[in-house]
Amino acid sequence: MTSSRRVMALVLVLACWLCVASAQARANPFLSPGGRVFTGLTGGSSSVFQREVGKQAAVDGVFVTWGRSFESAFGQASFNHARLMLHISTAMGYGGAEQITPRGIAQGAGDGYLLQLSARIGQAAQPVYIRLLPEMDQANNAYCAFNNDGSSRGGSHSIASFKQAWRRVVLVLRGGTVAQIDARLGALGLPALHGLGRAAVLPRRGRLLVGSSDRGITRHSGQQRQRLLPGRRVRGLGRHRLLQPLPELQRP
Repeated sequence: MTSSRRVMALVLVLACWLCVASAQARANPFLSPGGRVFTGLTGGSSSVFQREVGKQAAVDGVFVTWGRSFESAFGQASFNHARLMLHISTAMGYGGAEQITPRGIAQGAGDGYLLQLSARIGQAAQPVYIRLLPEMDQANNAYCAFNNDGSSRGGSHSIASFKQAWRRVVLVLRGGTVAQIDARLGALGLPALHGLGRAAVLPRRGRLLVGSSDRGITRHSGQQRQRLLPGRRVRGLGRHRLLQPLPELQRP
């Protein structure tokens, strides 16, 4: 998330853990053809990656901050002839000003941003992957529920608020009519979507990925990590795996 973060190679494991049949996988636009995996890159040069690895990065990962423009990320992926993966954070790097809390997202304070993102995803030539509030067990991230010592950051950042934020984002970015989305939000005890009439239809082009941190996590992360997952029904299509560790992140 910081300027010193080293290049991360990403492999998107998009089929196996869901036991998707091969015929279904071939028909699913979010999965790699033939049940294989996508290679991808975040934070580095696509041309250097292709020269060193011998393959073009199929997925181009870009970090973006909630409430700020994401247009350059779409342009970068298009230029590199890759699918886009947006790593969405609520602050610009560790220690940056938090733009919105998990509770704020859950309660609809960020719906304007979500609707803009949904519309842009609908215009994209290829499916878009969303790595929402990634490494949620990493205490340096503004949206983490805990401090490094394991103490709580309060209700606005609680596990419950984090899960509800995730659920809201999933429902909006998975698309459908606003009436359908509002009904599902209501069933979760969440406010209706702000900014559009109930007859409006949102595109079905985004898929969300879950990714926890492998190091630099809170002292009690072993017990917290599973509690932070938003639930199988809202995780989207798959998970990602980091192939390169992040040495600058040390366990507390």
